[in-house]
Amino acid sequence: MNFDYMARGSFGYEGSSIVAILKSNGEIYEVKSTGEQTLRGYSVERVKELQERLDNYYSKLVELGVIKPELTPEQAMAKQLDDNSKQQAEINKNMLEAIEGLTSQLKILKEANNELVRNDGNANSAQNISEYHPAETPTDDSTSETDSGKSKFDTRRKK
Repeated sequence: MNFDYMARGSFGYEGSSIVAILKSNGEIYEVKSTGEQTLRGYSVERVKELQERLDNYYSKLVELGVIKPELTPEQAMAKQLDDNSKQQAEINKNMLEAIEGLTSQLKILKEANNELVRNDGNANSAQNISEYHPAETPTDDSTSETDSGKSKFDTRRKK
């Protein structure tokens, strides 16, 4: 191996042998007096060079769509807000559809009630849906009859 640089203070004493620290091509080696070489690290220049190369590869992979970059905290929060607003919009759409459906059903029922009233000629007929009071919701004993023989939830008015 061809070494081009010897680090300052490169000689040390380790037991009975001398150790040299040498730099070659951005790599730092420990060389013992026995000739044994051990890689101990990299120079700052070499680390910067490798980091630039990594950044270039990373950018290319992101550009090609092979990998997706990690989101910054701001991007993650914006994505979460966007997802939440999409979910809320879907909920609102479903609620609007349900309300429109109920509104159309109510309109149909009112029209049917008005038709029955017109055909019967009696605004107090039993089919007059507007006479039902929701506060008087039948319970499980709603089929029981009162002493007069009529259900206690009869919505008809007496003539």
